[in-house]
Amino acid sequence: MTQQNNPLTIEQHQSLGTQIKNIEAQLGQIRKEVGGAYGNSADEQVQNIVKSIEKLKTFLDVRVFIENPGRDGNANAAIYYTCGDKGHAHSCDGDGCEEGCGDPSHNCSGQCSDAH
Repeated sequence: MTQQNNPLTIEQHQSLGTQIKNIEAQLGQIRKEVGGAYGNSADEQVQNIVKSIEKLKTFLDVRVFIENPGRDGNANAAIYYTCGDKGHAHSCDGDGCEEGCGDPSHNCSGQCSDAH
């Protein structure tokens, strides 16, 4: 595959993010179904797919931040990640730590304040 010269628009990133989140939800159901029917081996196969999707999300998440430097970071993070995902970062008093980081000096509430 050749390198793309034209980056995705923010709207394209948002559409892909929605599609990827839907795929992840479907994979969760598939994992339960095939894991229950065929055991750990089938479950591991689904987990391999999930890991590949995570790599893609990480790549796209980095791209959306690079391509949209003036856009709100939490809004960018919400494109590919939802609250509770390891990649969904929130700022705590402007320190840029992850939500609920555990450092009492950051006053992290552990609650998501993003509008999504």
